[in-house]
Amino acid sequence: MSEKLLSEILSEIKGIKNEITEFKQEMTEFKQEMSEFKQQTTEKLDRIEKRQEVIFSQTAILTEFRTEVNEKLDEMAASQESISEILGRHEVQIMNLRKRPV
Repeated sequence: MSEKLLSEILSEIKGIKNEITEFKQEMTEFKQEMSEFKQQTTEKLDRIEKRQEVIFSQTAILTEFRTEVNEKLDEMAASQESISEILGRHEVQIMNLRKRPV
C-alpha cells in the first residue's frame, strides 16, 4: 500500500475516534441530565403524594364532621317538632280555659 493511502486511512480512523469521543461525551451529559430529571420527578411525585395524603386526611375529618352535624341537626329538628307539639297542646288548653265561664 502506498503512504498516501495509509495516511488517509489513519486520518479516517482518527476522525472516527474523535466522533466516538464526542459521542461518549454527549452520552455522559445525557445520562447526567436524565439522572437530574429523574431526581426532580421523584421529588415532585413525593410532594404530590404528601399533599394527597393531607387531602385524604382532611376529607376524612370533614366527612366525619358532616356526619356529626347532620346527626345534631336531625336531633334539633326532632326536638323542634316536639316543642311545636307541646306548644300546640298548650294553646288548645289555654283556649279551653278561656271558654270556661268564671
